[in-house]
Amino acid sequence: MDSPDIVWRPDPETASRTRIARFMQQHGCASLEALQQRSVEDIAWYWDAVSRDLGWLWFTPYRHVVDTSRGMQWPRWFVGGTTNLAANLYSRRGDPILFQDPFNCPPCFPCHQE
Repeated sequence: MDSPDIVWRPDPETASRTRIARFMQQHGCASLEALQQRSVEDIAWYWDAVSRDLGWLWFTPYRHVVDTSRGMQWPRWFVGGTTNLAANLYSRRGDPILFQDPFNCPPCFPCHQE
């Protein structure tokens, strides 16, 4: 998995403390490759696990994670569920999740903290 395109990798101790490492351990995935393979083989499992791991708020629980009955090119996600994007943009403490813009663009609208 060493690639000239990768400019930095965390040391093993740092990597072991990441959210993705915790997620992988919780779900029995020994490597990123194993997680990637499982996510491709069972997309419903993966996206359900991600939704739960992120603590996504569902006002109406979904009945099915994904419906591909119309074909993989036309999936319906979280069928039957209702949520609110704005409510999910706040952490459990009520603090906004801030977008870290890698290009340092000026904000398009005033931040609520200003």
